[in-house]
Amino acid sequence: MRDKVSLVAAQSVARLDQCSRLQSDFAALRIISYRHVMELNVDRELELEALAEQQQRSAEQQLADLRRQVLPAAQQGLLLQFQQAFQDYLQQQQRVRHKSASGEMQQALQLASTDASAAAELAAQRLAGLMREVRNDARDQAHQANQAYRSSLQQLAVMLVLALLLAGFCAWRFGESLLKPLRLLAERQQLVASDLDFCVRVNSPRRDEIGATSRAFDGLLAQLQQNLLQVAESTLCVDREVRQLGGAATDTARRAAAQSDAALQMAAMVQQLSVSIQHIDGRALDLNLKTAVGAYEFGQIQGRIRAS
Repeated sequence: MRDKVSLVAAQSVARLDQCSRLQSDFAALRIISYRHVMELNVDRELELEALAEQQQRSAEQQLADLRRQVLPAAQQGLLLQFQQAFQDYLQQQQRVRHKSASGEMQQALQLASTDASAAAELAAQRLAGLMREVRNDARDQAHQANQAYRSSLQQLAVMLVLALLLAGFCAWRFGESLLKPLRLLAERQQLVASDLDFCVRVNSPRRDEIGATSRAFDGLLAQLQQNLLQVAESTLCVDREVRQLGGAATDTARRAAAQSDAALQMAAMVQQLSVSIQHIDGRALDLNLKTAVGAYEFGQIQGRIRAS
């Protein structure tokens, strides 16, 4: 919309410039035509006639350029009126030149000062009206272009504010997307450090560095958990072996106690046997002594018997 209004305003300014050139060419044509009538020098007269024809072609070219443009209805009507007045002026100038060329200078001057001058004034008025209309239209188009420019600036400011808000929201969302997994990772680390719970996991679905760090942390916890399970299993095995060794030691101690009791019983029996043997030895000694005494007495008895 702004580009369209700016284009229309530029066209109005260009049209105003063409009308200004047309007005300048027409004014120069009037001056040169009047000087051509008043000139008495033939060479100078021919030169002025050539200049007049040049200005006429320039004015007709400007007029043709304006006719080819798409003009508003009011400007189109004023342009047609000027074209008609301009053609009348050219016809009057042609009559003046014809009178001047035929030597009728008095009639040429009279015609130039009356009919040609009136036609020129009428054409100038029509052109001035066209200039006012084009100038007003250019002013209106410039005002509309200015309004469109201000509206575009306001829209641009609104879009800029919205873009800044959107950028801020996106930055906040992006920051949250970065901080949330980091906070979760920190919470899991704090939980592991405080409760020694190696079963927790982050389970991050991200594919960036944060996700890689989270997966590495989960892998570390899994490895620690596996190592702890292996240590626990090894501890259970050691405890089982210790219990088995304790049972074997208890059996050994029980057997040793039984053997010790048997040894004590054997020692008591040996001691009793020793005592019995000592009694037997004492009795045998007494018996031997008694036997010796009996033998001695028996010998004495035999001796007495023999002696008697």
